[in-house]
Amino acid sequence: MKRKLFTATLILLATLALTLLQPTLQTKTGTITLLTVSETAKKGGTATLQLFIKPGTGSIFLDSLPLSRLDTQSSTRYANQIACDYLDKDCSQYDFFYRIRADSNIVGGPSAGAAIAILTISTLTGTPLKDDVAITGTINSGGIIGPVAGITAKARAAKEAGFHTVLIPKFEIPVNDTNETIEGITLIPVSTLDEALLYFTEKTWNTVNGNITPPPSYTQRMQFVAKTLCQQTKHLQETLLQKNILLPEGKNYTKRASMAQQQGNYYSQASLCFSNNLQLRTALLNHTTKKEQLELFVKTRNEAIKLEHHIDTLPLTTITDLETYIIVKERIRDAKERVALRNAKNLTADNVAYAIERLNSARSWTTFFGMPGKKISLEQDNLKEACREKISEAEERISYAELYFPQILRDAKKDLSAAYGDAEQGAYALCLFSASRAKAKANLFSSLLGVNKNLIGNVTQEKLATVEKLLIKQQQRNTFPILGYSYYEYAKELLPYDPASAITFAEYALELGNLAPYFPEKKNTIISKIKTSAATLTPYLLGLLGGIAFATFLNYQTPNIPARTREKTLRRRRQAQRRTQQKKSSNNKKRTKKNA
Repeated sequence: MKRKLFTATLILLATLALTLLQPTLQTKTGTITLLTVSETAKKGGTATLQLFIKPGTGSIFLDSLPLSRLDTQSSTRYANQIACDYLDKDCSQYDFFYRIRADSNIVGGPSAGAAIAILTISTLTGTPLKDDVAITGTINSGGIIGPVAGITAKARAAKEAGFHTVLIPKFEIPVNDTNETIEGITLIPVSTLDEALLYFTEKTWNTVNGNITPPPSYTQRMQFVAKTLCQQTKHLQETLLQKNILLPEGKNYTKRASMAQQQGNYYSQASLCFSNNLQLRTALLNHTTKKEQLELFVKTRNEAIKLEHHIDTLPLTTITDLETYIIVKERIRDAKERVALRNAKNLTADNVAYAIERLNSARSWTTFFGMPGKKISLEQDNLKEACREKISEAEERISYAELYFPQILRDAKKDLSAAYGDAEQGAYALCLFSASRAKAKANLFSSLLGVNKNLIGNVTQEKLATVEKLLIKQQQRNTFPILGYSYYEYAKELLPYDPASAITFAEYALELGNLAPYFPEKKNTIISKIKTSAATLTPYLLGLLGGIAFATFLNYQTPNIPARTREKTLRRRRQAQRRTQQKKSSNNKKRTKKNA
């Protein structure tokens, strides 16, 4: 009976272990054809891309023959990241091995990015790809497919390789609004991974149901911020009129702020009133003496330091708390920078005005502290790790963008430098924000590579659609990212007036709308703090099986002794022990007499 129980237990645990370990012990593979072009963009070709996914730690390897260019390596890493983000999948438990094989040395550039992302998604999910469809296009933040060169040459190469359909970037120059045909190959313009995957798999991907519905706790607080800043606008306008100072010519800030209020876009209203306040305050200070400006300089600096000390004592327990801290702290830092002691001798109305209004904005945003939300772990170690990860992501994106925009990434590098400085000072929340902004700026330039300036608005709309899906998903997980939503709203407001600024804020929204994955959800149990994966459990389960197997082996080797036999054996042992003790006692008595 005992042996049967051990055997049944062993079989049960072995079955359980094999079930758990199956995903990790199995290598996933996939293949896709890349469309390539020579440096002169006159001759097209094809290459085979294979992907092997194995249990690991998130490493990415590229094996290319002939050797690929640096931008191909960078785009492979980025396409992998885009694919994992698209699936909302933690890819840190896998290693990815990409292998490119081509007949000639024509594999280079970022144009394989879309194909790499599609192959990665297909292999991770086990979804087969149609073998008569090919794609060319870069891959950008939000899963946007960007323009490439040599469409005609690639289409001809696709035909020679037996393909019937080639997916090309929708924002290609010239624009392809409808399907075209080149030498019997159908060219279909696509703008996102969603569209491309539909043609490759004949199934709909990334469907998100619902709408973004800001919670009342957000709306009420944002209304307060907007009301506070817009009341300041009225006060400044009245002061200027009383002093007979000509009101500066604005950019319809007042009218646009009123329209934003009517539409319920309170962040946009607040931002427009802030911009209005800045030019009104500057006009007012231009009519003051240097002494008066210096007094305001000192007062603003002291108030900024006081507010900063106050918020540093506040507990942070939710994503909203973290984002509020970032928003307020960043505004305080901006204000302090403008009224730094080194600027005291060279006072300007612009600097003092900006510091005052930035500080006013910081004060109003403190109302978001304590907004209800999901509890997360925001200990220093978690913030430090999030800062480190975001810096790494920003560095990678800047390095990639530098291959094409070596002269215009100054702002992104400045933000990255600020992130490093914040990290050295232990200001990990600000580091996270600065690194996120640096990454967003690098992504912005990459997204606009090859895009006609007249199409920036179209690209922005695609970005905003992606942000909307992201925000809906976050809200369905009981998280409402106030930074992501606020930037999303403001990007929509800016789009008709300033598409370039609109796409910038859309990138910010995309990057800052998904901070939650960097922080574990707060649990009440110790076990929940242990991060496990199938790969991590492998040695423990194998060890457990080995122990059980060894115990079972010993059980089989031990003979079954009848109960009566065991009792006799025990009696004999006890009798032998008594005889031994009696003998020792007798010997001791003899020694005692002899010594006496």
